[in-house]
Amino acid sequence: MGDSDTVNDQLIIKESLKKMKKKLKKTSITFLKIFIAWLLNLILGSLLFIYIEQCVREQPRPLSDVETAWKRTCDMVAKGNDSLVLKEQWNDSNIFELTKMCEEVVVITDDRRCAYDADNFAYYLDYTYSIAFTIGFGHVVPYSDLGKIVTMLYALPAVGLTLVLYSYAADILIMVTYLVTAKIEKRFLNKIRICKYKTTMVQVFLSLFGFFGMSIILMLEGERKTLDNFYLCFISLTTIGFGDIIYSSKDSLKNPWIYVPQLIVFLFTMATVASTLSAVSELLKKNKLGKWFSKKRHVNKSKINDKKSTKRHSDGYTTA
Repeated sequence: MGDSDTVNDQLIIKESLKKMKKKLKKTSITFLKIFIAWLLNLILGSLLFIYIEQCVREQPRPLSDVETAWKRTCDMVAKGNDSLVLKEQWNDSNIFELTKMCEEVVVITDDRRCAYDADNFAYYLDYTYSIAFTIGFGHVVPYSDLGKIVTMLYALPAVGLTLVLYSYAADILIMVTYLVTAKIEKRFLNKIRICKYKTTMVQVFLSLFGFFGMSIILMLEGERKTLDNFYLCFISLTTIGFGDIIYSSKDSLKNPWIYVPQLIVFLFTMATVASTLSAVSELLKKNKLGKWFSKKRHVNKSKINDKKSTKRHSDGYTTA
């Protein structure tokens, strides 16, 4: 009887794995189709924002507080060079150093030019993918009223497509994890049932692998410190996006065959992190935190009932 049950279990699991493989193939094809539509959305969005922000109406770029202060300082230095009174008050070496710095660092008051070149495209591609990934680094922003309106309208389909991609990427990762774990367990351990804890552990490993992999990709640029690369990767994957350290598409776009796979890896890594956090929280809720909180509530409720019962006895009456 036991052998027949084992055989039936093996047949059921084998059939379920076969169905999962078919579903994985179908899901992967759908993911690729949506990814192509999503990528076209980023590209067309970048071209649209170049036109809106730099071609519809050319206007000076608003200066930040630091740029305004620097411009005022350089204007004062220029007046000091022309004024004999100020020259007597200032040290000649200080005037020379400030003049040299002002000549080297010039505040560009209007860097908005209507040109569909690689630099402009990379600049606004950073903007569209920061919208799609909901990171919002803040180094590229719309200046015109039309650009702000279009941004709000563009964000709806862009974020929606990204969430759909996250969903499909997470499904693919879960199915691949389950199939790989099942194959390893069956071949090396001769087991037929897969424990949910093991698939969760594999997802945690994949999350760490993706995190370190993305950090290494950022290290290859050689523009930041090692810690800054890990920090940038973390705030990007968690969609925090403070904006103190940013990622630019300018260098990556020089080789599109690297940029596109990099986007796919980033998508899957974000999906892995999200699914892993969800799985871990579910396991903690079911097995540890849930029991702990329910036990706490039960104990507190018992204490309250005991206090009420004690008060009733002390008042001279009892309950049934």
